[in-house]
Amino acid sequence: MTTFPIRQRIPNDAYSLPKKPSKAVDHLPGPEANWLTGHAARFAKDDARYTGDMTDLYGSVFKLPLPFGGRAVVMTGAAANRRVLGNPGKVLSNHHGYAQAKLFGDSIVTRDFEDHAELRKIIAPPFAKPALRRHLEVIQRLIGEHFDVVFESEEQEIEMFPAVKSLALGIAAEIFAGMDLGRDQERMSSALAAMLRMISVRLPLRIPGAAYDRGVRGHRFATATFESEIPARRSGTGDDVFSRLCRAENEAGERLADGEIIDNVIGAMIAGHDTTTVAIAAMAYELARHPEWQERVRKDCEQAIAESPGKAVSFEAAAGLESVEWCAKEALRLYSPIRYVQRRVVTEFEFEGHRIPKNATVLLSMHHSHHNAKYFESPECFRPERFAPGENKNALDLDAWAPFGKGPHVCLGMGFAFLEIKAFFCALLTKVRLDLPHAYSLEVKGLPVSMPTNGVPMRLTRIG
Repeated sequence: MTTFPIRQRIPNDAYSLPKKPSKAVDHLPGPEANWLTGHAARFAKDDARYTGDMTDLYGSVFKLPLPFGGRAVVMTGAAANRRVLGNPGKVLSNHHGYAQAKLFGDSIVTRDFEDHAELRKIIAPPFAKPALRRHLEVIQRLIGEHFDVVFESEEQEIEMFPAVKSLALGIAAEIFAGMDLGRDQERMSSALAAMLRMISVRLPLRIPGAAYDRGVRGHRFATATFESEIPARRSGTGDDVFSRLCRAENEAGERLADGEIIDNVIGAMIAGHDTTTVAIAAMAYELARHPEWQERVRKDCEQAIAESPGKAVSFEAAAGLESVEWCAKEALRLYSPIRYVQRRVVTEFEFEGHRIPKNATVLLSMHHSHHNAKYFESPECFRPERFAPGENKNALDLDAWAPFGKGPHVCLGMGFAFLEIKAFFCALLTKVRLDLPHAYSLEVKGLPVSMPTNGVPMRLTRIG
């Protein structure tokens, strides 16, 4: 049996921080609260309102009281996005920011600095343009198969969110894992959802049937699913992300450990279908509410397909679908799937006159800047044209929009997400018209990934 040297972490100061964050942030502005409960319940109930209210009272930096006397530092605004996500001076750590979220394990999300850069270089090729071109063929085939089942009548009502979620998980499974989940698709979907919910559990106790227990069991199922495949993938020639990670090497000829491979595949599966599903469902909802934009996107999709050699949009034509991209960006702004990112302070720094101490937990609210009139005029309105070239002349606006993050940890799958969204709407809008069946208002809630509060009901009417 051939063995390979295993890639070792590149050490840095972030990895040596204490497991427990510092509470020494009382010098910062912010509310006082009961030692036992803090403001955790208020924050969890309506994080957007809470963050907005506290920002109005205390400014763009304030302390958040947590249970048992814990403290976090919340930062809001475009300048905060730039400081935290750009991370000049390498003063903030992803690793300890997500240390308690065991879901992320040894994935790229929990790596810092040179260690993160090396791992990112290993993982990046399946997300580069040559690979995306190949992925588009798979995306379009699976969309076609899915639509053959969904569109059986001239007019019907569906719940857009679960329909898209099922499709997106199938796409993620084939492209990222090289698998047809078949009968296990529903079980995998439930496992990944339970793992996400596990992150926000206040007390990580294995109480049978409780959220944390379901998350642990979901993680075990996903891990076992991929772990059994690794030997064959290491010696095979598969082109999916999982297979490529099994064979990938750094410049020293070292390969990823089994656990590192599994954690990165699970992360790709989650990011590759949950956040995209929210974006597609939200965009469909807004296009149903704004028929003028729906018609514009439909015409642009029809033109792109007409310019393509086959019956579906080509990779080159998809790149030119600006109206779809503007609508997707606006949907991601209005209904941010990822509302916050978490970091730990490696080296004390100052921000807007405030001292942020070493080892403090930092929560950055991208959601707040996405809905701030300082950066986006009429922020609660669906206005895709705000993303048209030349519209955003204020540099702060560019920093204010950050659904995929920015800087060293910007999401590797951003290009994949936009490609999947374009392929979906090219297939959808050239076949049906979207309408809302009744007075319905979309609301997304939840941490760490926001989901619609219901299935996003929609009427589909066949056209042509």
